[in-house]
Amino acid sequence: MAKILPVTMSDVGRAAGVSQAAVSLAFRRDPSIPAATRQRIFTVARRLGYRRHAAISALMAQVRARKPMAIKAELGALTFWSDRAAFEQNPTWQEQWRGAQARARELGYSLEEFWAGSPGMSLRRLTSVLQARNIEGVLVFPLPTPQALKYPFDRFSAIAIGYTLESPLVHRVVTAHFDSVLIALSELRSRGYANIGLVLDEQMSQRVRRNWKAAFYAYGLELGRVDSAAILSLPSQGARERLGKWLRRFRPDAVLCGGPQPIRAWLRELGLSAPADIGIVRLANIQPEERCACIDEKWRQVGAAAVDLLVGQLHRGQRGIPERPMLTLVRGEWVEGDSVRRPIKPA
Repeated sequence: MAKILPVTMSDVGRAAGVSQAAVSLAFRRDPSIPAATRQRIFTVARRLGYRRHAAISALMAQVRARKPMAIKAELGALTFWSDRAAFEQNPTWQEQWRGAQARARELGYSLEEFWAGSPGMSLRRLTSVLQARNIEGVLVFPLPTPQALKYPFDRFSAIAIGYTLESPLVHRVVTAHFDSVLIALSELRSRGYANIGLVLDEQMSQRVRRNWKAAFYAYGLELGRVDSAAILSLPSQGARERLGKWLRRFRPDAVLCGGPQPIRAWLRELGLSAPADIGIVRLANIQPEERCACIDEKWRQVGAAAVDLLVGQLHRGQRGIPERPMLTLVRGEWVEGDSVRRPIKPA
């Protein structure tokens, strides 16, 4: 029986019409390779079933840097879901996880979850498990609530997703929530909306570090129309009733929604139809069944970017709490929905 030989960089290069060196540079995301060429190389590599060998990649990075570095091929994902159902029902976490797993595979790594909430697990035991498995790079997935963790991050390369890990401060990757509001407001004004309100779930507002509210105020300042009455924070109890009172008082012609509440259904119960009576934009696509216009927060890209940064740290031999923690923002984009009017065409 003939042996099936592994796909090499040379094979990928021939199929993509580039040199082996170009393939190597593309996988290292070298800026000398144009984005379109890099994407073509990745597409061909996936079609041929090419996978980089993580240990060899790390070794080559060590040779290029000319300094000692451990060679690893496994990454740890620290998760803090309250239970498995919470993870499975949360679209944000699901997509971040899928994005991180896919990028880890592309780079030749495996990504294994270590659930801090599993029975009998403690942060001390978790550290011992990671060290026994010889894992030196960890992704910290969002925590249930913003908090500090007494965890020996000084022993690892670490990247956090989101703002919920308040301390220690490690490098992190986050959706550009501030930009999300600016994108949504610009779209609404292009459609003739003028009296726009912001409806926030209080817990979600904390999780995005008040960026939605800050952007809403900043936009109002530019227009010379800052009005605190335009912002409604919804409590955990009596949210629909609070929404009804606010609508009668403020009378918005459109609302930005930051939270999981079924706003469109509540408005319908209050006798308001979107977009005939009021426009609705979700700042995250948490309720896709509502078919609202929304901001795609690029959750998969957030997970992928976190893996990129983590692998980069490992290749450079960087461990511990960084002296100057960096924040990487992934910008979302507008997604049309039937909850808003169409843009007004110029005369």
